[in-house]
Amino acid sequence: MHKIVIVLIFYYALTFVLKGEFLSVDLRYRYQNDKEFNLRVSKESWETKKTAVIVCDMWDSHHCYNAVKRVEQLAPEIDKFVSEMRRKGAVIIHAPSSCMEHYKDHPSRIRSLNTKKSKNLPKDINKWLHWINAEEEQAGYPIDHSDGGEDDTPEEHLEWEKKLKSMGRNPRSPWLRQIGSININEGNDYITDSGEENWNILESNSIKNVMIVGVHTNMCVLGRPFGLRQLAKNGMNVVLVRDLTDTMYNPKMEPKVSHFVGTDLIVNHIEKYVCPTVVSSQVTGDKAFKFKNDHRKKILFLIGEREYSTELTLPFFAEEHLSSRYKLEFLFADDNDNDFGDIENSLIDADLLFVSVRRRSLKAPDMASIKRFIKSGKPVLGIRTSSHAFSLRGKKPPKGELVWEEFDQQVFGGNYSNHYGNELTAFGKINDADHYIIDGLNPKAFVTGGSLYKVLPLKKSTKVIVDGYTSNEEVKQPLAWINENDFGGKSFYSSLGHVDDFKNINFINILKNAVDWLINDKSTKSKKLNLKKKPLHEQVHGALSPDESHSLLEVSEDLQIDLMLSEPLVAQPLHLSFDYKGRLWVVQYTQYPDPAGLKRLSRDKVWRVSYDKLPPPPPHALDSPFRGTDKITIHEDTDNDGMFDKHKVFVDGLNMVTSVAHDDNGVWVSNPPYLIYYKDANSDDIPDGKPEVHLTGFGLEDSHSIANSLVVGADGWIYGAQGSTISASIIENMSDGRSTPTKSMGQNIWRYSPRKKKYEIYAEGGGNAFGLELDSRGRIYSGHNGGDTRGFHYVKGSYYQKNWGKHGSLTNQYAFGFFPAMRNAQVERFTHQFIIYEDKSLPKRFHGKLLGVDVLHNNVVMSEITPDGSTFKTKDLERFITSKDPWFRPVMITDSPDGSVFIADWYDQQVNHYRNHEGNIDKKLGRIYRVSNKGITSKKKFNLRTCDELNLIEFLSSDSRWLRRMALIELKSRNSFKLESINWKDNPQNISQFEFINAANHYLDIEKIDDPGVRGYSIRSIAERPDSHKFYEKINKIAISEKNPEVISQLISSIMLFHNSMKIQLVEKLLLRSEFVNDPFIPLQLWWAIESIVSYDDNFVRVLFSDPETWNSKLIRKHIIERLIRRYSEEGDFNSYSMCEFLLRNAPDENYKNSLINGFLSGQKGNGYGSLPNGLIKIFEENKKQLPVDLRIIIQDESVIDEAIARINNNKLKESEIVSILSSLSLIKNKKVFEFLKTYLERVSSDNIEVVLLASLTNYAAEKDVQNIAFNKLSSKYESVRNEALDLLISDVDASHFLLQKVDDSEFEFPFRNQALVEKLKVHDSALINAFLEKSKYKDIEGLTPALEAEIARVKSIITSGGGNPKRGEVVFKNRCISCHKMFNNGGQIGPDLTSYQKNDHDTLLISVIAPGAEIREGYENIILKIDDGLIFSGFLLEETKNNLVIKQLNGITKVLPKNKIVSTTKTGASLMPMGLLNDLSNDQIIDLFAYLRSTTPPY
Repeated sequence: MHKIVIVLIFYYALTFVLKGEFLSVDLRYRYQNDKEFNLRVSKESWETKKTAVIVCDMWDSHHCYNAVKRVEQLAPEIDKFVSEMRRKGAVIIHAPSSCMEHYKDHPSRIRSLNTKKSKNLPKDINKWLHWINAEEEQAGYPIDHSDGGEDDTPEEHLEWEKKLKSMGRNPRSPWLRQIGSININEGNDYITDSGEENWNILESNSIKNVMIVGVHTNMCVLGRPFGLRQLAKNGMNVVLVRDLTDTMYNPKMEPKVSHFVGTDLIVNHIEKYVCPTVVSSQVTGDKAFKFKNDHRKKILFLIGEREYSTELTLPFFAEEHLSSRYKLEFLFADDNDNDFGDIENSLIDADLLFVSVRRRSLKAPDMASIKRFIKSGKPVLGIRTSSHAFSLRGKKPPKGELVWEEFDQQVFGGNYSNHYGNELTAFGKINDADHYIIDGLNPKAFVTGGSLYKVLPLKKSTKVIVDGYTSNEEVKQPLAWINENDFGGKSFYSSLGHVDDFKNINFINILKNAVDWLINDKSTKSKKLNLKKKPLHEQVHGALSPDESHSLLEVSEDLQIDLMLSEPLVAQPLHLSFDYKGRLWVVQYTQYPDPAGLKRLSRDKVWRVSYDKLPPPPPHALDSPFRGTDKITIHEDTDNDGMFDKHKVFVDGLNMVTSVAHDDNGVWVSNPPYLIYYKDANSDDIPDGKPEVHLTGFGLEDSHSIANSLVVGADGWIYGAQGSTISASIIENMSDGRSTPTKSMGQNIWRYSPRKKKYEIYAEGGGNAFGLELDSRGRIYSGHNGGDTRGFHYVKGSYYQKNWGKHGSLTNQYAFGFFPAMRNAQVERFTHQFIIYEDKSLPKRFHGKLLGVDVLHNNVVMSEITPDGSTFKTKDLERFITSKDPWFRPVMITDSPDGSVFIADWYDQQVNHYRNHEGNIDKKLGRIYRVSNKGITSKKKFNLRTCDELNLIEFLSSDSRWLRRMALIELKSRNSFKLESINWKDNPQNISQFEFINAANHYLDIEKIDDPGVRGYSIRSIAERPDSHKFYEKINKIAISEKNPEVISQLISSIMLFHNSMKIQLVEKLLLRSEFVNDPFIPLQLWWAIESIVSYDDNFVRVLFSDPETWNSKLIRKHIIERLIRRYSEEGDFNSYSMCEFLLRNAPDENYKNSLINGFLSGQKGNGYGSLPNGLIKIFEENKKQLPVDLRIIIQDESVIDEAIARINNNKLKESEIVSILSSLSLIKNKKVFEFLKTYLERVSSDNIEVVLLASLTNYAAEKDVQNIAFNKLSSKYESVRNEALDLLISDVDASHFLLQKVDDSEFEFPFRNQALVEKLKVHDSALINAFLEKSKYKDIEGLTPALEAEIARVKSIITSGGGNPKRGEVVFKNRCISCHKMFNNGGQIGPDLTSYQKNDHDTLLISVIAPGAEIREGYENIILKIDDGLIFSGFLLEETKNNLVIKQLNGITKVLPKNKIVSTTKTGASLMPMGLLNDLSNDQIIDLFAYLRSTTPPY
């Protein structure tokens, strides 16, 4: 017996040694349910001997100083964790990348190199893995680390760089080894930075589980060959230890949250798409690690109930509304399981306990931890079943567990006994209590989600803030209250918490406010609860009072800054302007970010939203769903003390109003989608009636970018800006003329003439234009949301840089260039709005300077602005206003009547439309400041409308730009222009003076205007006059002799307004001005002028380039000639190719000829060659050495065939180059080409190449082996390849018979839903084919059948239900539609470009998709051509010349067919688009596809 015991002891000991310890881990992950991710925790037990820990890139140094400081804090905690895991038997792998040289002789490094090689190495295990799958890539990162993620200040970074250099370290990669505070055990650990070596180590140690610690989470930890993605992708049970990591994230980048919140967002991303996470305390037995400067307070959620699904609703609520300010931790207990995990360590550093538990007993240590927390005076928040969280109704708990029956009474002051049952509808109503928690809530009664709890009587220490009652008010019970609990701490309880309650905005706000109230009071054991209503700023966590924030503003000693307005008088002030009385008008943009009354159908990652409808224009009735909260207010200083003392509302209830501009009879208002005009003829500050709607069609996709910043120009036009993530389709409502909308995508400057009732795009491109500056010389500027510039200088008719993919392309596909922003030294982003200060009230150093608001960095900058050729450049001089309050958000600066400048302070924690759309925005606060010369005294009131004309004329020479502008408006309104008394009538010094003279019809010798800015403006203004021909002689002289480049630039911008013969004369003269060949603007402007003429008059080019002097122009040679021929080449029709021939024929030298050929080839990229004129072919034959292989084939240079085949076979060409050569080879029909095409098709794997090979083999469709090859391709995984193979087999009668035999043999099912294919088959007029169609009982589908109508109704109900992700829809579009249709410049050109399709016309869109043959758009009718060798081709007719028909086939290939070879032409009523496009798509995919089709700008 004794021996048996010894044997058993030995056996169990041996088993323990072999198996090792077991570690309990709580794996936190997020799973997708419908379209949301839900947080869950699963408990697992891991054998530590089969577990590895990888320490990622914990280097001894880094190029980011703050990253180094954080690693120094993190390393000892990692060492503690690693030591404990090593003690438990885990394998430890140290992975300091790029440091292997340092460890080359280290035993742990040698151990790694000597580890047995794996026979099952995963593919690409040594590569960095950027995304684990398409789903993660589509989601993208939740933070923007495109700047590298460094969060050092410039001063810190510079100092650190100097120190690294002094240490002999490379400042960009200063790491040499792993940080020394993490111990490497020579006897057991491994060192490697190789994915292959790491896999060998894991496999040789039979590792099943891997924990990764280290940095940086969003880069190396995720992407390294040994990182999370590679291990998860290859089946390893890998987790991130979420508290032992750190990101590279700069809080100045989107989404502009704290560094530590940025890390949490990455952790959440990992839990959604990559792998679960764990916390270190489960290994170390200590509290989780937290960085010293992570000052967020922590909320611990204890969730364990099975009735109300708070395990889903609470995490979603918390992360949506609390995660940007608090650190969140969740502990869950499953049904019938009272194990919540590590309560003790989780509570050690918690600041608030949030309870949603029902009738659970706890292990004695866990209950003791909760009691210890509460008795220390820390706050508690409970919802719904938490009133009986730890009560078992007197039942005895399991052994070792405890209950707390008095929890409700002692902590919440409640007395829960039961509920009234679900048959009674319960209502909630805000109590009259004046308390922070209910401030700002809707006082109306609301329906609650669950039954009403019986909770009375409450303790006297409670205060009820929400009452509950049933519909007949027979039953009343409190729904929410606060309490000073028995232990001196604060508590909040609500019996709400049903799933439906979390859809109620009142309940959401109550919970948010309760958390803030409980957690942010420094004295958690306050003797008396503060129930007094707080000022507005105190109701917003983190906000300072107006006076406090004002005191933190710093200005130079010669300035003073006064607080003029603040909440509650103004909130979210966006735009400031002054009227004829000098009164301040403020646009308060509190409806932002969502328009009232609209439903979001879909949005993309940058919050461009598709809405279900357009809102009507104002006014909106009080009960209208479209009535918004925006308003326009007026503020006046009536007693001349320099402060506003009278305040009124001009109009309210507005919905997305962004700016106001004043004229003589009322105000213009930008109210997207409308430009409206409020008439106030009697000046009583009350609109005379409904506003006039002048324009309709400004986009609403992104309220951060909608049409804005109205300015009344001296010329009478209304100027405005449009932001980058917006589209427009403008209809002139007041015009009798144009009916076609003017469309645009992305940023531009636009203008509208009230007199002409005309809208036009002034200039296109730029930054996210939210701000417009029009100076005293008529120059137009806007700021930029990018760095290294202060903004853009806009010239009429020009094109500017933009973020092409995100913001769409330019409207002119032949622009072939664009202007950049104004040059400036390297500077952080951004000044979205600025003014040129043209007054003399501020100190002299401000005169003529650019003053811009830097909303991100809480300051206002002054920059010098100086000429840079025909444009301008800037240089920063000083930040003349700075603030120590990070909530100071200057969004607009403007000049004022007294020469001071006013600044609108949005005043919010962030100005970020990502977070704003998610609800993280305060709408209560806002301040307005005045900056003036120190010691300035207030000026007397005035009223320009009571001034006499002489005074007003005198004001046109004032130092105040504001006064000059307003005086001109007043003078124009009186239509009286007396020139006798003025001495500047022949030499105006500003545009107000010029327009006054212009309005008086005084003939002005524009050459004699001294000021070049005014001289240039005068040309632009005169060009718009109906009698501009009177000035032709002067303007011609200026074109020849003007020295100032800005004047020349303005002249070119006006060319298109002159008579045709005049514009051509001007272009000819300006092309000879070679001194401007290197100007930043003039060469491109000249190209755009020429291009606009070319678009309707090719004879202009023939005349111009028949003159030898033209070819001598440096401007032509350097900037024009390649662009010109490229334009013709891109256009690609017979006439355009003839123009190419003309230019090449007239080229005076080889250099020109080379430039022309290069330009021609640039225009052909990706287009394929059309029908080339014989003359052009002959020129190419003469210059064939300069031509690419594909073009040499087209000109019948058969000697190049061997070269072409060899180039393809050497595998060094790009796919596009191969496609181009193969397309050209298809024109040559010989055996060598035939054999090559066949063999190459057998070994190629690209769908694009397969398509062009099959198209090329159509010439040989009668060959049996080609038929077999094509038939095999019918089973390709690529739809485009299958379609092309089928088209080949139908193109020839013998091949068609071959295919139909396969159908009869049941080897293939013919796609009768593709009516165009059937029509093509019919053209063979074969008895066998006719018999097949008769046997199949095929019938043409005409119109909308009942089945199609039903399908349309089904899909309509799906897509109008809301939701949809345009970016996911783009993926569906690429799989189903992109081969034929374009969206945002990507895709085929077979069918219509869908970019500007009827976006909100669901019915038309649905018919086009589901029943494409019901209505075929003009120009897309199917034509079938049969040629003399029996082959049949089909597509759209692109062009008809004397000798050829040119069609575009379904594969996108242009086919030129000689008319003398065509034996029959058939025009069908069938659509080339097949039926059943939506077949096999899920409802979510359909919603996403239509969300993409509705997008007005490229989804991001």
